[in-house]
Amino acid sequence: MPLFRYEIVDKSGRTLIGVTDAASESDVRERLISKGCTVKVVMPAAPSQSPPRLQAVRARAMRTLRTSAPPNELMVFFRSLQSCLQAGMSTFEALTQIGRQTPNRGMRIILERMASRVQAGGKLSDAMAEFPRAFPAHAVGVVAAGEIGGFLPAMVGDIALDYELARRASNRLLRILCIVGWINAIGTFLIAPFLPIFLPTVFKEGQGSIGAAIAAYTKWTALHVALPSLILIGGYFLIAAVFRQPSMRPLAHRLVLRVPGYAQASRMRSLASFTRILWRLQNAGILPAQAWDAASRASENSVVGVRLWEQAPALQSGRKFGEAVAATGLFTSEDSRMLAAAEMGGQIVDGFQRMAAHYEDTALWAVGRTKWFGLHVVILVNIIAIGVAVIWGVAVPYRNLFTMFGI
Repeated sequence: MPLFRYEIVDKSGRTLIGVTDAASESDVRERLISKGCTVKVVMPAAPSQSPPRLQAVRARAMRTLRTSAPPNELMVFFRSLQSCLQAGMSTFEALTQIGRQTPNRGMRIILERMASRVQAGGKLSDAMAEFPRAFPAHAVGVVAAGEIGGFLPAMVGDIALDYELARRASNRLLRILCIVGWINAIGTFLIAPFLPIFLPTVFKEGQGSIGAAIAAYTKWTALHVALPSLILIGGYFLIAAVFRQPSMRPLAHRLVLRVPGYAQASRMRSLASFTRILWRLQNAGILPAQAWDAASRASENSVVGVRLWEQAPALQSGRKFGEAVAATGLFTSEDSRMLAAAEMGGQIVDGFQRMAAHYEDTALWAVGRTKWFGLHVVILVNIIAIGVAVIWGVAVPYRNLFTMFGI
């Protein structure tokens, strides 16, 4: 039977959006009215797609725009949108109001275009998908899941929280660079007296006076310390900017899963998002296959999302959640057994809630461990390099002294 998308207001006054199968639109309306719901919209759903890769599922036939906005503006947008939706404003009113108060030109363009699309009857997730440079695919998937389950404000709040955590991580990166800079500055100060011994030809021109020696030292430091450091830092930000491009994100996700430490953090964050959204969708009464499909599209890592999405057809054909979880190869055997027991006892929603809490805690631990591991490695390498240089600088004069006396 064909699928129809609906928007209703339930008995408690909540606005819900979902998809169901029926023979016609009138059958959908009669079914919803019989449950005591007020029907706002019923329309045919877009035909389902079944490409072999999740990236193809996320590809849109619509024209995408290259406009973007800074992460801070996106963070403020999602937090403001959550507040407006919780206050009872419609999506169009919220987008319009936020757009009027946004100082960033790129963000205003995005909000104006999104408001026009929503006013014409489109969904917020479809409007976001037109701006892949501003909204990653997993953020679009999170919003789409919120629209299906009727808990859009909560999902928008989750995205805002992710941006806030990313902002804290950026501030932490700046602090790390400052710490490394101070370590290198102190190390350079310690090594400076021994540089003429290391490189006598370089400092030959500075042997005439103190000013000439300082000039020679400054020249050497600029060429051999400052310039390579700037090149490395600039290269890091350039590579990061390249991998943030929508077309490069799948490659970046594959590479991240090959880096020790970072692979676990990325996988745990993706599974935490997946289980949390799946729990909420099941709690909202969404069909298992549809809930699994929507939750897999909200995975932060697209490679993990592909492996999750591949089990959606099996669920549609009658496979249990526990079997699907085991077939992905991403979860532990304890998870699949726990879900199987929860399904037999009719407690599948509670099972997913416990899994979501577990993976969220594990993701936070893995992310924190990865950041501190990187900081410790950088500091340790710098300290070892400075220590070797200082020891060598002290050893060279004594070695020359021993040679003079034939020792």
